[in-house]
Amino acid sequence: AMHRAAIAHVPPVRPLGMDFPDDARARAEQDSFLLGEGLLVAPVLDQGVTARSVYLPERLHGCDDFQSGQWLAGGQEITTEAPLGRIPLYVAGGSMIAVSDKLDAIDPRQDMVRSLRVFAHRQAAVSVAELYDDDGVTPDWDRGAGRLLSVTLTTDVQGRSQLSATSAGRYRPPYAQVRIEAVGGEPALASDAE
Repeated sequence: AMHRAAIAHVPPVRPLGMDFPDDARARAEQDSFLLGEGLLVAPVLDQGVTARSVYLPERLHGCDDFQSGQWLAGGQEITTEAPLGRIPLYVAGGSMIAVSDKLDAIDPRQDMVRSLRVFAHRQAAVSVAELYDDDGVTPDWDRGAGRLLSVTLTTDVQGRSQLSATSAGRYRPPYAQVRIEAVGGEPALASDAE
């Protein structure tokens, strides 16, 4: 998300109305927001509250609850549990979200595991995710000092999904492979990026 912000000037954190300008309900949302590509965050802002309503904008492939993987149609308001320590988080269908096992500090040299959580399309479609890595200190990120891994998810009319990947840039992260976590389907890895 930060790489996209630097290249395309798209804020990584933005109001729903920015991506859904024709949806009056999305434009009116005050406390939910989009994070990067495909994530809708619905924080609880009042002390002691353990549930909240969330508006899910209309999306071609609906969305999934990030924690449970439950699929939900877009264009509706839902009520969700939000106990202390769990922020309601929803992912657009067809999105691919990079996750790491390293949660206690940001140090690229210690980031040994990278997973890509792949959320299924609900019909034939193609979507692309970009994962950017660098050493965390380089000033030459825009001159190839990092690595940009582009992953394409293709789903055919029979519902079969396939992943393919390409990479560009000089940086080699400490993780040797990307682990695939399929949500709502079983994509097959078609090619492996180094």
